[in-house]
Amino acid sequence: MSTRTITTSNGSLYELVNHSWRNSKSWGHETNLFINGVETLKNRATYINRTWEAYQYQSSMKNSIHRVRDSKLVAYIDNRKVDEGIKRLASATREQWTEEFISNHSDLQEVLDKL
Repeated sequence: MSTRTITTSNGSLYELVNHSWRNSKSWGHETNLFINGVETLKNRATYINRTWEAYQYQSSMKNSIHRVRDSKLVAYIDNRKVDEGIKRLASATREQWTEEFISNHSDLQEVLDKL
């Protein structure tokens, strides 16, 4: 088991607790993501043969952050649609809102850059 702790510039604490698992047909890594001490997500990466990671747990940790970012983005867009009374969202508006979300949630990108 290993733990990776990252503190972002805005003071958020990301803790990634990793461990390996194995069964008769495959093996893999699992990451539990804690944001400011609250368990937010469990992510599992499964391998059959081998991994091409640059370092152990790389895929599992990065996928955890991507999944959190993606779920927060979906929630952000859904909430904006409700707030603004929009049923169908134009692709240009979706792109604009996605850029706004990314600029307002730079801590997630900061964590990805540090992994």
